[in-house]
Amino acid sequence: MLIEKSLANSIIVLAIATVLVAAGGIFVSMSIRDLQAQTVTENEKIEKAYNLRRITASTIDTVLDVHERIAALGPVSIMEGSELDFINALETAASESRVTQVIQLETANQEELSKWEKSIPLKISVSGDYRRVILYFRQLDKLPYYLTPRSLRLSIPAQREQAGDGLVKADFAGTVRWISKDHPAFQPIKLQPAQ
Repeated sequence: MLIEKSLANSIIVLAIATVLVAAGGIFVSMSIRDLQAQTVTENEKIEKAYNLRRITASTIDTVLDVHERIAALGPVSIMEGSELDFINALETAASESRVTQVIQLETANQEELSKWEKSIPLKISVSGDYRRVILYFRQLDKLPYYLTPRSLRLSIPAQREQAGDGLVKADFAGTVRWISKDHPAFQPIKLQPAQ
């Protein structure tokens, strides 16, 4: 009987140990699965954060690049408040070339490119000796403004055709860019490029 009791106790202890080991194994297995799921979730969060940082850095670099490019347009555009400087530059070119000109800066027909930028149609009629008219256009080319030509027509005025004195008339049509002094490109930028 002692052997039977001892055998029964051994079986019971072995069964309890087996149940405990199995329960522990199941618990460890479940814990490992939970840790794996948490690891995958954390890796996804890290990947999203990394991608967001990468996109943010790229966006900041793009904004800085655009800022620099737009700021470069400032010196070749009519800046708000300096419109008279542009007209004076045209008048000086005509005076130095000894031609007569009529300037039409058509602000009523301007095209709004953005909140801060406009393209303003410009018409210039120039009359004078052929060489002087050519000199005038060379002077325009040297101005610090970028004039976008649309057309240039050179003609001999009807009343001068028979005279043969070399007097011509040139009609220029184009646009000039106007930029507001409040343009963001001319304001301090607060963004920093990615490190």
